[in-house]
Amino acid sequence: MWNYIKGLLTILLSFRIASPVPYWGKLFGLDAIFKLLAEDKFSPYITKDGYKCNDVLVSESGRWVMIVGEIYPIPLIKGLSGLENEFEMIDGESVMINVKTLRPGLVKMALRELFPPLALRIDDTTYDDLPSNRAKAFKKVWPGDYKELAYADWFEVRYLWEREYSRVLSGKATDEEIEESLKEITEEHIVYKQMFRRVLLDDELKIIAKAIKNGEIERPYALFDITNYSDEYCVCNGINVLKRIGYPANKEWMGFLFDCLKDIKKSYFNDAIAVLKNMFPKDELIARIDADIVKAHDADDLVWAAGLISLSKEIGYEITLKETDKEKGKAVSTCGTI
Repeated sequence: MWNYIKGLLTILLSFRIASPVPYWGKLFGLDAIFKLLAEDKFSPYITKDGYKCNDVLVSESGRWVMIVGEIYPIPLIKGLSGLENEFEMIDGESVMINVKTLRPGLVKMALRELFPPLALRIDDTTYDDLPSNRAKAFKKVWPGDYKELAYADWFEVRYLWEREYSRVLSGKATDEEIEESLKEITEEHIVYKQMFRRVLLDDELKIIAKAIKNGEIERPYALFDITNYSDEYCVCNGINVLKRIGYPANKEWMGFLFDCLKDIKKSYFNDAIAVLKNMFPKDELIARIDADIVKAHDADDLVWAAGLISLSKEIGYEITLKETDKEKGKAVSTCGTI
C-alpha cells in the first residue's frame, strides 16, 4: 500500500498538483510537504480493540496521519470538534475531515483514540473552548513564519503550546478559583485526573511534588504508570514532578523514566533522558540499562533498544549484551548494533 501512496505523491509533485495536506500544506509550501513526506512511511492504524483501519494510516515517525487519502500533521492538531467532523488546529483554525468511506464508524473510532478529549482547566472544570484561546497560545509559542514551522520539531512545539494553552485557560478562572484549585490539586479524585489529562503549570507541579515527598498522596505509584496518561504531552507532568522531588526521593520511580525511553519518537523522550542523566548516579543507570537491554533484545524491540543506547551514550557508557544463554544460541550484540 505504501508503495502505491508514494508513487501517487510523486505524480502529484511532478505535475505541481494541490498539496495532499489540507490547510498546513498551503502554509508550508508544496516542496516542503513532499520533502517531509518522502522521509516517512505509513501503515494502517490498529485500534485498542485490535481492529485494522485501512482508511486511517499513521506514519512511522508519528508525525502524520492519513485519513481517506488526506494527510495531517498529528502534533499540530489540538483535537476533534464536538461533532467529530473537524480537526481543531493548535493555531485556532479548523479543517473539515473527509470520512467518506465504507466504514465511517471505524474511522471515527480510530480518530477518537488518536485524539482523545482534553477538557480540563486549572480549576478542574470543563470549558467551551474558543479558537481565539488556541490562536493566542500558538502565537506566543510560534511567532515566526509558517514555512519555518514546517521543519521545526513539532512535538516540542506542541508541548510548549500545551503549557501556554494551560496558562491561557488559567486566566479564565478567578484568583479565588485558582487559589482553591491549588489547595485541592493533591486530593485523590483530582490529582490523577489533572496529571493524566492536562499539561500542568509550574505551581501545580511543585505542590504535587511536595505532597508526594511528604506522603500526602495515597497512591503516588499511579502517577508514575505511563499507561495512565491520556497523551504523550501529559507524560511530561510525571517527568517534571520527579525532577522536582529530586534524588534520592525519586529513586523509587526511576522505572517510570526508563519507560519513557521505550519510544525515541515521543515528545517526552529527551526530558526523561535529561532527568536520568543529571539526577541519578551512573552506576544505578548502568545497572538498569544492562537489565533492560536484555529485555529489549529478547523482545526484538529495536526502538526500545535505541532509547537505551541514547541514554548510554549520554552518560559515556558502552552497552555490551553478553551471551548469557549459550544453549539458546543468542548472539553477542554491542552498542549501536541491536
